[in-house]
Amino acid sequence: MKKALLIIVLFLIGCKSTEQQDNPIVAQQSQRMVPLSTISFSPPQARDKSDALSISKKIIIRNAKIEIVVDNFDTSINSINKFVEEKKGIITKNDIKTDIGNNKEGRIEIKVPAENLDALLAQIKKISQVVTSETISREDYTEEYIDINARLQNKRALENRYREILKTAKNTADILSIEEQLSNVREEIESINFRIKYLDKSAVMSEVSLSINTPSVIKPNNDSILNKIPKGFSDAFALILYLFGYIIIIFIASLFIIPVLYFVYWAVKKIIAKIIQVKK
Repeated sequence: MKKALLIIVLFLIGCKSTEQQDNPIVAQQSQRMVPLSTISFSPPQARDKSDALSISKKIIIRNAKIEIVVDNFDTSINSINKFVEEKKGIITKNDIKTDIGNNKEGRIEIKVPAENLDALLAQIKKISQVVTSETISREDYTEEYIDINARLQNKRALENRYREILKTAKNTADILSIEEQLSNVREEIESINFRIKYLDKSAVMSEVSLSINTPSVIKPNNDSILNKIPKGFSDAFALILYLFGYIIIIFIASLFIIPVLYFVYWAVKKIIAKIIQVKK
């Protein structure tokens, strides 16, 4: 009878919530640890999304990827740094490379307040010769934001219930068991808090991935005919030496191959002659 009454009490304080279904240890520990008359729970503060939050803001995360070609690389980089500073953004990564033809390319990662994203992109496009690629992503995380805030409040309510049960624990085994459950709940709360902070920051700050390049320059061949003639003779002489070397190699090889071929020919001829004599 006592156990049945305890189950009814736990039901009235919200033991059917999602968290308590995942953690049935609350009811089990309460039943076997402490008398019913000594348990005093604080009712949970929130049981669903509508009770948990009254959020009016939208959690919209906007990011951009843009690839441009510029006439003057260094001047453009200086302009971009200035634009980012004006728009209260920061450059988180700046990777610039120069190839053997002195052509430069850069990969720049920028974080800028979301309300300044479009203005920054417009300024970047103004200094570009060509915009080869541009992508702007827009993702709505409002529903997830509301859901995880509701989960956070439920987890905190569960944590409070564990604390109340811990106060009435009578032996070491019960204390250790409840503290283990408290530790698990705290880890879940920290994880949810981390996600909430990430969404908050991502909605406030947009990320821009910028690729910047300069046009490929092909240098004309300005060698005069007078310079090409000696080079032509040099290439022809090198070719003659190359062919002459092959001729020498073939001649040396033939000094060994010809006697061998002659011996094979003589041996085959002798064998055929003997076969003809035997038949006669």
